[in-house]
This record gives sequence, structure tokens and C-alpha cells, in this order.
Amino acid sequence: MRTSLAALVGAAACAIAAMTSSARADDASQLTVGAGLFDLVSHHAHPAEADVTYRFGWGLFGGDGVFRGLKPVVGVMGNTKGGVMGWAGLAAPFQFDNDRWEIEPSAGLGGYRRGSGIDLGGTFEFHLGLGASYAISDHSRLGVEFTHISNANTHRINPGSNSALVTWSWMFGD
Repeated sequence: MRTSLAALVGAAACAIAAMTSSARADDASQLTVGAGLFDLVSHHAHPAEADVTYRFGWGLFGGDGVFRGLKPVVGVMGNTKGGVMGWAGLAAPFQFDNDRWEIEPSAGLGGYRRGSGIDLGGTFEFHLGLGASYAISDHSRLGVEFTHISNANTHRINPGSNSALVTWSWMFGD
């Protein structure tokens, strides 16, 4: 199972890297760490969650305006019940107020291992996120992120899981 998870995340990362184009928007790359609660909507105890995400500085279709382009993103999350998910996809950052505020929707796909936590139906899952952050310096941001993991009814059961995280981001390479 670990091999299939690594293969799925690796294949998705390679596919994203292959999407480079001459019409790309370059920004600083961004490493984000988050901590919060997993499985918020259930009636069970909410395990703690940690999350690490890397957003590439280059992207497609963006520019220097509010919309910064579609940026490749890879991430991994884990919770205190042993659940782990690796995923890859695209983020669409929007920056406002002289780049101080950022809203970032993201979507990806990856593999999930439940550990002793919630059964999300299978290994293959979608990862959706919506983050908001504020630049506290030229190279760091403080924010919040809400995520949803679901298999979109591709497995027999599909309870889905929602998380809320406080995030800290470092920008580099600009």
C-alpha cells in the first residue's frame, strides 16, 4: 500500500511538472506548515493534524495582477490517529492589498492511509483546500486553511473529512 501511495503521488507530481509552459507566471516558491484539527464534522473526537505543503513559484496563466496563475502544489498531512495522505494538484492564489492578503483555493488528488482513524472509503482521494493568509514580512505569511478530503463516490463509502488549520508560510527563491 505504501508503494502504491508513493507511486500515485510521484506520478501526479511528474504530470504537474510536465505542464510547464512559456506562458508562466513566476513568483516566490512557498513552503507552508499547518496544525489543526482533522475530521471536524463527525461526532467523534477530533484528532490533531499536521500538514506540509510546497507551492511552486512558477505557474500557468497568471501575471502580476490579483490572479497569480495556476501553481503546482504538493502536500502531505498526518493526524494523531495514524492517518496519512500525500497529494499533488494545483493552487490558484489571488493576492490583494499590495500582496498583503492572499486567498488560495487548491485541488488535487492523492493517496490516503487511514491508520486507526476514519475510513474514507479507499486509498484514492481528492484533496480540496481554501486558505487565507496575511504577509507579516516580505518572506512569511500567517493564515488559516480549511481542507476537505473525499473520494467523490468513487468507492463504496464516502464519508469525507474536513480540517481546519492555522498555517505559517515561508516564501523563497524570488
